[in-house]
Amino acid sequence: MRIANLLTLVTALSTSFAFAQADQGVGFETVKEALETLKSRKTATVTQQGGWVIVNELAESAIWSFTPANHPAHPSVVKRTVVTKNGQIGVEMNALCEAQKLACDNLMAEFTQLNNQMASEVQKGSSARVSFVEQVAGSNKDTNWRPLVTDAALLEKNSVSYFLTKDAGKYQDAYLMYDAGFRQTTSFDQWRLMASETSTKLGSVSQRTIKRLVWYKDPASAAPGVYAAIDFAGISANANIYCGYIVWKQQPDASFALVREEQNIIDKVTQNKLDPSELEKARIQIGC
Repeated sequence: MRIANLLTLVTALSTSFAFAQADQGVGFETVKEALETLKSRKTATVTQQGGWVIVNELAESAIWSFTPANHPAHPSVVKRTVVTKNGQIGVEMNALCEAQKLACDNLMAEFTQLNNQMASEVQKGSSARVSFVEQVAGSNKDTNWRPLVTDAALLEKNSVSYFLTKDAGKYQDAYLMYDAGFRQTTSFDQWRLMASETSTKLGSVSQRTIKRLVWYKDPASAAPGVYAAIDFAGISANANIYCGYIVWKQQPDASFALVREEQNIIDKVTQNKLDPSELEKARIQIGC
């Protein structure tokens, strides 16, 4: 029996569950068609984790999870997409399940639990707030160049997805948002170690605000191309002073992939040891 299950985590981060026809679920008639089509897309990165085939589609800020052959609900695929609406953040989840109904229900329950965990983190404040100023760098040689209007919205969505994914400890998914050049020079184990160490130092992030997006075209200090630097600032359980930036680079297919991240932190223990003038100097020095 083939059924399609549509699960939506709305922008307010409450959950609802309903059934839909196959072509209303993930956009494909069969799981096989979905996997073959996604593998052919230049914007998609395909990996395997514990027998699951994971497809990260940057163009849609979507992560597709295909069941392994020994899974009770095989063949099935679950698509999760980070969405924003009116400044609110949510995760939309669609699934196409071609197994028996009980196995499909159990699969959806498994992913619902994962989404509820993410929703809980977001409701505690572990999220990116998406109101920011957009600028084009005055240093660009081509002063007439401008990005597409839709590019800022795409980067907003991708950045929210990255922060949410990393905050939830889904390091493999977050790592796949970086471009091939970064992943060739920095292994997953190296990046995960740095990310987990920073996460431990910060503690739970209670606020992260995207402050500004600056566009650069063919900067002198990097390879030719279009770059977008997103500045953010936040507060966490262990740090009242926390800021940094992430840099996206436009790919040949017009999608964007991460190429750099910098995070600067003055933890509360250090902050309490500094007098006001010393603290202000430290804050200025790290750009917070």
